[in-house]
Amino acid sequence: MSKSFNQQGQSLIEIIFAITVFTIGIATIGFLVINARVSINHVTDLTSARLLAAEGIEATVSIRDGSFDALAAGTHGLVLEGGYWSLSDNPDNQGKFERTITISNLDADSKEVLSQVTWNSINGKEKSISYNTRLTNWKKISVVEDLPEIID
Repeated sequence: MSKSFNQQGQSLIEIIFAITVFTIGIATIGFLVINARVSINHVTDLTSARLLAAEGIEATVSIRDGSFDALAAGTHGLVLEGGYWSLSDNPDNQGKFERTITISNLDADSKEVLSQVTWNSINGKEKSISYNTRLTNWKKISVVEDLPEIID
């Protein structure tokens, strides 16, 4: 028996086709693994930044509860010493994250607080997240004059 020339060429085409399909499959799986890794890093960084920004607000509330006068207007960092928060002159760094607390005076008994966290993402872009709140001097007693009388 003799083999025809067409059958040998067909086997070569089948091998090339199989190698191509295999290569595309491996490249797709590699792309998906790399993309998943980048997504996981992004979500992890975003979650960490949100927690740090929220902690900045809570720390500022804690400072206010100790002494409203300790909330000086300006841009600060936070320091935890002996279980108590205090403001520092420089932003605080938590690994690749930098947190700043910006305090603005609204009036004598209220302040606006902005807790901002910035970091560089895996692709080199600077990202940031911030939370803000208004704090009042709740320990100060306000005297309200001219209260209406309650008639039964």
